[in-house]
Amino acid sequence: MLGAYHNIKLYFFLLLLILFGCGTPKPLIISENLSSNSQKFKVKLGTQWMGKTHKISFGDYAVVESKSGWEKTKSSSNFFGTKSESETSHKFSLKLMNKTNGMAAWVRATKEINIKATHEIEFLTINNRDYDIHFTAGEDELLLNSLDFAAFITIEKDTTEIWSLFMIEKFDVEEGSDYYAVLTNGEEKFLIYHITSDEEWTYFDNFPIPPASGYEFYYDQESVAAFQYYGGGTMGQNDCIVWLGNNLDEKTELILAAGITAMLEITVNKYIYD
Repeated sequence: MLGAYHNIKLYFFLLLLILFGCGTPKPLIISENLSSNSQKFKVKLGTQWMGKTHKISFGDYAVVESKSGWEKTKSSSNFFGTKSESETSHKFSLKLMNKTNGMAAWVRATKEINIKATHEIEFLTINNRDYDIHFTAGEDELLLNSLDFAAFITIEKDTTEIWSLFMIEKFDVEEGSDYYAVLTNGEEKFLIYHITSDEEWTYFDNFPIPPASGYEFYYDQESVAAFQYYGGGTMGQNDCIVWLGNNLDEKTELILAAGITAMLEITVNKYIYD
């Protein structure tokens, strides 16, 4: 009931924003060179059927085949419930096709998420005439939240070259935060950086309202592609955008588009409010 109450408050808040306006979220900050030398595409997420990925499409590119396995989660906690751990894994594959030239790439990917947390529990309540006295143990704290993602990309009818995309995002209360992402074939590599707008996170009744967020791909210190998976503010879930540099050859553009599509698949639901 409490969750439903919070959702009603959030929906009421969103309705007020729609009726009376809330200002336009600030745009994602990409490099000036890419902004002025690229094509910009609105992403269509399409329908996600059971056992399939999103039918993502942008520009000439579209997912034409896909397979998505079940998310598998293993969780455990101590006897009193003050500590918990969970491990979630998910595998999927998809075929991305360029509708204009007929070139296609296969993506096979796996995602693993590890979470460790402590929890506050109430073990005794004394009812007084004027107020209640609560006795608790522990505290609510996120100790570890890590994402390991790997995607392997091949051009259809040419399996001699494999491109690998690796991304690690980690928050550890003791060791701090860590991030690294790269798309490489072993010789060439694109470094991938997480980017946002210049707005800060805001909150409404403990609901996080994040800024615009995305990733940008660099080759030899030059930005060549980027995408936004969240548009910022309260209405940003479906505001996905892709930028592809004007000077990319067909094969490189397809590889980057496939990598972007794989990353969109794991990020489009990142800021859905439960």
